[in-house]
Amino acid sequence: MLKKAIHFLIREPDEIGFDNYLILGLSLLSAILGLLGVIINLTLRLSWFTTLTTVVVTLVFTIIYLLCRIRQKFTISKYIMIILSLAILNVQWFINYGSTGPIIYLFVIIESFIILLFEKREKFIFTLVVIVNISILFFIEYRHPALIGHYSENSARLWDLYFGALIYLSLTILLLQVAMSFYFRQNEKVKLADKLKSAFLANMSHEIRTPMNGILGFAGLLKRPNLTGELQKEYISIIEKSGIRMLNILNDIIDISKIESGLMTVSITETNINEQIGYIGAFFQPEAEEKGIDFSYKCLLQAEETIILTDREKIYAILMNLVKNAIKYTDEGSVELGYEKKGGHLEFYIQDTGIGIPKDKINTIFDRFVQVDLVDKMLRQGAGLGLSISKAYIDILGGHIRVESEEGQGSTFYFTIPYTFVPKSENAQNN
Repeated sequence: MLKKAIHFLIREPDEIGFDNYLILGLSLLSAILGLLGVIINLTLRLSWFTTLTTVVVTLVFTIIYLLCRIRQKFTISKYIMIILSLAILNVQWFINYGSTGPIIYLFVIIESFIILLFEKREKFIFTLVVIVNISILFFIEYRHPALIGHYSENSARLWDLYFGALIYLSLTILLLQVAMSFYFRQNEKVKLADKLKSAFLANMSHEIRTPMNGILGFAGLLKRPNLTGELQKEYISIIEKSGIRMLNILNDIIDISKIESGLMTVSITETNINEQIGYIGAFFQPEAEEKGIDFSYKCLLQAEETIILTDREKIYAILMNLVKNAIKYTDEGSVELGYEKKGGHLEFYIQDTGIGIPKDKINTIFDRFVQVDLVDKMLRQGAGLGLSISKAYIDILGGHIRVESEEGQGSTFYFTIPYTFVPKSENAQNN
């Protein structure tokens, strides 16, 4: 329960990035510590101005936290937080007893976050600002000690320093723990990526070699004299299938390269969704029948409602990949393809009664080069790029993909795309 609550409040570094995670965590922690500071100030009966300032600080950091958590405004919040924190510490220096109080600890914490949050240029500028800022404060305190307040009792000073030290230690431990955790997690990801790339290269050499051997081998058989017409057709058919398979692999590699390099473009045209569903259905029907699988598809919208503006080729590629996977991983039962309109989106679903996906693999199936059935990978051939390419296309089109699955029971993939309807009259004019 506690883990879920923490995840809800500050998410995970992998989800929003380490920088954003720190901003979110720091703003929430500052708001909580600010509230604690208000309670401590009231308990120690410090000046009303000190207490009021702490209240304002708490409210400001709460607003920054909500701005990041709800609006995802991380970049602007990062600069606001550091500048505002420095301004607040300057005020606190004078009203919270200068170098004799705990404020100096917080300058160190601010510098730690500057080191982690900013790149070289900004890091140098803000570090210089912090050093100059502290130097000026010490100089003012040295030349004009009357500007700095004094604790009414030594016990109040000791308690204030004690709580300040606790806050400093807590923030330091938390910061180091988060940084170490993120580092180890990233290190594991790098190791996993290396393993996946090695597995991909090994798999890819097999994937390319197999159809290539088929092409060369059966091309050689065609040279034999006295071949019957039936054998020639069979050999040519095998050569064609091998060529198509190798072409699909090469296309996947090219597509993933374009996606990685940011060169993938979107071509928005009028697309008839029902026609695409019907074509996909007709294309995979023979393969499903050959495996003894019941394959069906549903088109729920009326004909005049199915012409939308989207990237036709990407929708086709997504549906091809998902249906192909559903049939490939289903040995018996059924596969169903369909869609329905939900608000401003179309939601497609591909449901199968196949092998399903283990719970510990669901979060990785959209990663590059990953195949769920690692044990059975030689039986169910594939480069492990289809789902990754599909997810990238869906993201480019402004949609979302998710999966519900139970191992041994089957899977259902859902994905959405924006529904930009083309009225019939407008469509007729264009034609």
